[in-house]
Amino acid sequence: YIGASIDISLKDLSAKKITIVGAVNNPGTYLVNPFTTISNSLAYSGGIQQIGSLRNIRLLRSNGDSFEFDLYDLLIDGDRTDDITIESGDVIVIGAAKKFIEITGMVKRPGSYEIIDNEDLSDLLRYALGFAGGANTNKITLDKVDFESSSIIKIITKDISYGLDNILSVNVFSYQNDNT
Repeated sequence: YIGASIDISLKDLSAKKITIVGAVNNPGTYLVNPFTTISNSLAYSGGIQQIGSLRNIRLLRSNGDSFEFDLYDLLIDGDRTDDITIESGDVIVIGAAKKFIEITGMVKRPGSYEIIDNEDLSDLLRYALGFAGGANTNKITLDKVDFESSSIIKIITKDISYGLDNILSVNVFSYQNDNT
């Protein structure tokens, strides 16, 4: 109708029953609101444990469909594309993290980040928000496990496409003032 004003309200929204298992603080079955997404649902279980993976979250539907969710897409890039709305009967499984690498030195956000297969130094630098001012991009050291000699070796590189297999930690040096 022309000139009519309509107000709509939703009443008696039905909660959805979901199950959250794996490396979460309080695994179990929860009643959640009907607009809950995968990332929202993690709060119901008290969050992910320290050993839990932020990169390996699976949603299993009662019809057999399965979806993968990488929380780094949301946390690092702000991408909610795979953060789908859950349905009644869904099971969310949080796997254990496989590998963390600590990055220190002249990066904007030093810390320990979960790494998955086929990621390289550029991915780790992206998680750390890139180089900080004064970073010597020609002097990045990597501590790598050398299984042949049963030791840890230091590698100095400027190649940010360097693979992260067997890498334990990364340090980005600053420029040194030689006039002291």
